Amino acid sequence: MAPHGSWRAQAGVMKIHQLAAALQVLREATAEGIPRGAAAVLLSLMASCCALLVNLSERLRTFEDPRIAACHGALIEDLSRYTQREQLHTMIRLESTAAHLLDDVELTALRQWRAAPAEQLDLARAPQLISGRAHYQNTVDFASSWLGLNYHEAATRLANAHLVIARRHADGREIPARHSELAQLFMQAAEVEPKRVIAAARALEKFEPADTAHDGLPLPASAAAPDGALLESHVAAALRDPNRTVSEKRVCALINDYRDKHRECEPTPTGMFFRGKRGTAERWEILADGEQAEMMHSLSNQADNPRTEAGKAARAGSGGKPGPDPFTSDQPAPEWSGIDAESINEGGLSAGAQQNQNFVDPALFVDAGLAGDGDVSPAQRRLNALLAALNRKTTDQGKTIAPQVAIHLRADQLSDLKDPEHLIGTTATGAKLDAATTGKLICQGELYRVVFGPDGQPLDLGRSQRFFSDAIKKAAFARDRGCIVPGCTAPPEMIEYHHDDWWSRGGPTSIRNASCLCRRHHLAIHAGLLTLVKINGLAHILLPKHVDPSQTPARSQLFADA
Repeated sequence: MAPHGSWRAQAGVMKIHQLAAALQVLREATAEGIPRGAAAVLLSLMASCCALLVNLSERLRTFEDPRIAACHGALIEDLSRYTQREQLHTMIRLESTAAHLLDDVELTALRQWRAAPAEQLDLARAPQLISGRAHYQNTVDFASSWLGLNYHEAATRLANAHLVIARRHADGREIPARHSELAQLFMQAAEVEPKRVIAAARALEKFEPADTAHDGLPLPASAAAPDGALLESHVAAALRDPNRTVSEKRVCALINDYRDKHRECEPTPTGMFFRGKRGTAERWEILADGEQAEMMHSLSNQADNPRTEAGKAARAGSGGKPGPDPFTSDQPAPEWSGIDAESINEGGLSAGAQQNQNFVDPALFVDAGLAGDGDVSPAQRRLNALLAALNRKTTDQGKTIAPQVAIHLRADQLSDLKDPEHLIGTTATGAKLDAATTGKLICQGELYRVVFGPDGQPLDLGRSQRFFSDAIKKAAFARDRGCIVPGCTAPPEMIEYHHDDWWSRGGPTSIRNASCLCRRHHLAIHAGLLTLVKINGLAHILLPKHVDPSQTPARSQLFADA
């Protein structure tokens, strides 16, 4: 005879199966049209389902099974995204039904229902609206109180609802959202997180004139991309990209590029600023752009890489062998640093610099292309001097970090140097440089050529060696622009070079057998966690089946438009 406990367990399982069958019937029934008279029943059912969801989620958390944890997490994420959408739909409904005008009797009945949702509301009669002065001034005021929201949060939700669902005319009519493609994406694309669509819509709205939909004159979206299409169309396409990292970078690049091209305000002053003390430490702030920002990226990335000599030296700390003082040199500062040797006094700062080390006159910031040495601000001089010190050559005392700036240009941009405005370079990290900075780097730096064939392979650079030569590495990086694994954002200094056909298996050391990988993904390839395949001579990656069920070979697209 079976123990009493096993019977109880079997009975519990049967009830669970019965509940699942009943919920399936309920799901099918509610998918069809529901008469208005059943609205009270639907509200009670939804309240019961919410309570059921809480119980189910709490029970699922008790299982020590990673498969259950993964599926539970996915369901909760789907529910979260649905809730984000419904929060905005609710604001639209509160606004369109003038819920803030409900009278005391109605509000009291609703409050009682919220306390005991098992009881059905009396919705047979028409709602009673207050005829005089209402308790709430508008929808935001009502939502803030009724839903327990911060007033700013309620106002933000309603504004977001107008952006991605519908605008409102003064007479109460709904008008389609200005950004129609983003509105459709918000309503229908369950795979795109609603918060990202809302953030994109808010960013695009800043590029548009003030909307006059409330006055009956709704304005359409007008911000255009360089190809003439609406910027919104490109942003919507980027949001649909299945790779989250690539999608976010594409959206940011589109919005930032448009903002930079249509910027009306003065550029942000650059330099190194003293911001006081925090405890026993001094606080300095560095603002850099263009070439100097790229040098700071290079400096940081080299210091972060434990496999380079510079990275190892940066980790030596005070316990290691002291290296050269990067701020002391017998050599004069370079001309571009803006430092006049004759103006340096015994204290190390010129009189003007001592007066301005805490406060900088904004008037000192002028167009760098027109400024003379005397027009360089103290903050900018400090930044120039810092980078000049860090850019010193290696000495016998230790290894210093040498920031590097690599730019990528197309051959047609170099074909006619009489037209310098076309010299728009792209750095190794994807930042765009203006024509003046690009031209200066071409004059001062080393120029090397990498020619690509129709299949995207370099044709005339480097020779095969046992280890990849610098020429082959430059060619491979110019082609791949970073780790080829989709979504990887490893900086250039973290890139390693992989034999597609392994050297240990007889593969040659040549540009056609070289691919860029970060250390993590390089190890993943050799561990068999990722698969590398060749298509038309280019290496592509097969992600694991649980990440890409279609098993479609792909390459990183982070720099596809650079």
